[in-house]
Amino acid sequence: MAGRTALPTVAAIKRAVADEFGVTVTDLEGSSVLRIHSRPRHAAMLLAYRLTNHSKARISAFFRKSPNLAGAVIAREERAGDRKIHEALRRATLSLVRR
Repeated sequence: MAGRTALPTVAAIKRAVADEFGVTVTDLEGSSVLRIHSRPRHAAMLLAYRLTNHSKARISAFFRKSPNLAGAVIAREERAGDRKIHEALRRATLSLVRR
C-alpha cells in the first residue's frame, strides 16, 4: 500500500536491541537470568509488542519464553520508569526506522 510504512520484524527488533545493548541475538533468546542479558531481552519483548501486531503469546515464542513470562515482562516494563531502558528503546526504534 502506498504511503504505509512496513512494520519491523521481530528479527529486526532483536538485532537493533542487541546492537544497542551490546549483546547478541542468541543472548536475547537464551535462558540467562543475568541482568546483562535479561534487561535487553525484556526491552526487546516490549519493543516487539509496541511495534508489531503480534500478541504477547506470539512474542514469547519468538524469544523462546513462556507466554506468562512475556505478559509479565511487558506489563512491568511498560510501568517502569527506567530512563536508561526507555532511552535505549528510543535509540533502537530510531535505528529500525533508518534501515
